Amino acid sequence: MTTNDAIRYVGLDEARGQSGLRLVLISDVPSPWSEAAKDLFRLKRIPFVAVRYRPSDDAVRQWTGVHNAPVALYNDEPALSHWGDLLALAERLERRWPLIPVDLEGRIRMLGLCHEVMGPLGLVWHTRLMLLDVSFKTGGKCGFPLRLAEFLSRKYGYGQQPIETSHHRVQEILVKLATLRELNRELESNFILGEQLTALDIYCAAALGVMALLPDEQCPLQPATRLIFESAAKEIKWAIPETLLAHRNIVRMQLAAQDSVDEYAGHEAVLAVALGRL
Repeated sequence: MTTNDAIRYVGLDEARGQSGLRLVLISDVPSPWSEAAKDLFRLKRIPFVAVRYRPSDDAVRQWTGVHNAPVALYNDEPALSHWGDLLALAERLERRWPLIPVDLEGRIRMLGLCHEVMGPLGLVWHTRLMLLDVSFKTGGKCGFPLRLAEFLSRKYGYGQQPIETSHHRVQEILVKLATLRELNRELESNFILGEQLTALDIYCAAALGVMALLPDEQCPLQPATRLIFESAAKEIKWAIPETLLAHRNIVRMQLAAQDSVDEYAGHEAVLAVALGRL
């Protein structure tokens, strides 16, 4: 969702020596979890430095105590890696611009939908299984190379249920999100729930990143990496509702707008730039 140029990456030793917020991020593939993590903190204007995650880097894993990414480390607090914990941290560090509804029913509804997008057996989880499936069915010609697909399949439980389950779940969630967005548009809102951008908007936009890659100037990738996802998309033929692609553009505009207003000019100023309310 964001270009790596907007993120300050540092080495492990420098990150260890700093206080404040440090994020360990996957930067060489469009990981929805990493993309959403950095977007949360950028939108709230919470400063951070980032460390690139490499699966072979034992030193980073020893520092975080976590075997994957993203990971957030704030001062001397325990490392956080679950999407919900990162969201709660962002809300705690900057309360003026909430991404979680204040009312109880709104929170229950939004967080439940966030889980359907980002959680186990949710949209992104099943998207990954579908990418693995096309990799095996094409002998590695589309999607992941076979050795990588075999490693990921053991890690994420590919083959434990019919792949039709994944196809159904992905489409079911996409249709639900699109329906909610269209209903909200009738109320003159560009977001999925309510009048203001929430964490659900960020997660939905990030989830589309592996289905419909952004252009290279917005999501720089190595050619071989881009080919993995583009070749898989040709086989899978993701049925992404147009309203969700349009919604992703609005979230991207919001991210770009936060860099174009004076520091801490206010959430409403950012919204006005992002949505063209001039």
